[in-house]
Amino acid sequence: MRTSPKFLTIFSAFLCFLTTEAILVRQESSLFGPYDAANAHLAHWDLSGTAHLAETAIRLTPDEASAQGAIWNNYPLMSNDWEFHIQFHIHGKGVHLNGNGMAFWYAKERLTPGHVFGSKDYFSGLGLFIDTVENAAAPHNHRHPYLSAVVNNGSFPYHHDEQGTAGQVGGCHLQARNLEWPTKLAISYISDVLTVYLDTQGTETWTQCFRAVGVHLPTGYFLGVSASTGEHSDNHDIVSITTLDNIIPEKVWEDRGLLIPHAEFLEIPFVLPHYQRHAVVEEVVQHRVEEVQEIIAETHDVPEVKVEVPQPPPPPPKPEVRIEPKVRVHPKTELKVEPKPEVEEPKPEKKVEPKPEAKVEPPPPPPPPKRTPPKPKVKVEEQPEVKVEPAPEPEAKISFLRKAVYVCGIAVILYVAIIMFRKYNAQRKERMQKRLF
Repeated sequence: MRTSPKFLTIFSAFLCFLTTEAILVRQESSLFGPYDAANAHLAHWDLSGTAHLAETAIRLTPDEASAQGAIWNNYPLMSNDWEFHIQFHIHGKGVHLNGNGMAFWYAKERLTPGHVFGSKDYFSGLGLFIDTVENAAAPHNHRHPYLSAVVNNGSFPYHHDEQGTAGQVGGCHLQARNLEWPTKLAISYISDVLTVYLDTQGTETWTQCFRAVGVHLPTGYFLGVSASTGEHSDNHDIVSITTLDNIIPEKVWEDRGLLIPHAEFLEIPFVLPHYQRHAVVEEVVQHRVEEVQEIIAETHDVPEVKVEVPQPPPPPPKPEVRIEPKVRVHPKTELKVEPKPEVEEPKPEKKVEPKPEAKVEPPPPPPPPKRTPPKPKVKVEEQPEVKVEPAPEPEAKISFLRKAVYVCGIAVILYVAIIMFRKYNAQRKERMQKRLF
């Protein structure tokens, strides 16, 4: 059977496609400017709260107090391995007083407002939080703004007092306020490994924020971004969003729709590991109470204030309960008449006559074995084997050479095709990065 050169070329190109990774841009889950500021709607995305479109960005919250805004994609993400790239701005008039922050979501429920950076608490999925307000009520060992990642199954709340570090899988310091260029954030989830990269210098140099192993997230959840302000405020703007599907040829797609999101390892960011968190908080509060008491003791002009605690009223008297004596009635004893035991008459004994003994005769002796005369041995001489060598066939050698030439040709074509496809893939990635950033 002969194979045509056209078939070999197509087959080699197909093998090259299967043995290389592919990166696809999800257009329905991405956002690129410029935007139509006059239009209040956006394709494949839903806006809520104070979120509105501008020419170069999507503003989630203005620089005003008590504002909440969010933007959610209306297509569920069904890929097992994905990346989420976002460019954003956080800027405002305040220098030291600002807030509250932003959150990037891969969650089950969408468009539900709440006090966790503009979205609901007790969420199910993955949340990445940029907290720009430093709360001094709880101890911590990091600077602000601070980025933390939390995996939740909907069973525990988000603690603002602990700076987002309760139950986090990773985090790092992120200087992202009042920069001249947009801050870039890349969230990669491949083979149950969550990795976050940052670019805060605007020079396309990425630094790793953290890498968390053993993060299990289901499929079919939604992507979203939200922000909120409190007493202090900031502008929270989104410049662009790019969602990528990482297709690995060796990996089979898995439906994780019923998987409960969870993380195998949690990061504990506190410096004092021998204390529990509530013990640390109680220690800080007790220390502040002692300081206040010392200040009051130093000022002698302040009179002591005694607070009298009113005593509770006495309980009402219990009513008397009369207990009448009980009369015991003894039951009458019954007389039991025992019957007389019956006397059994003795039975006559039977006489056992002895049986006659049986005589056992010995068996007759066996007959002697018959002897057979031995047979004479016959020597069989082995005949030498005659090897017949087949005559060489000239046509078999020619067909073998043809097959070898075909195999070498296929290998050369595969090698050239792999090199050409790798060059094309590298050029395509460079074009994609230039387009994204």
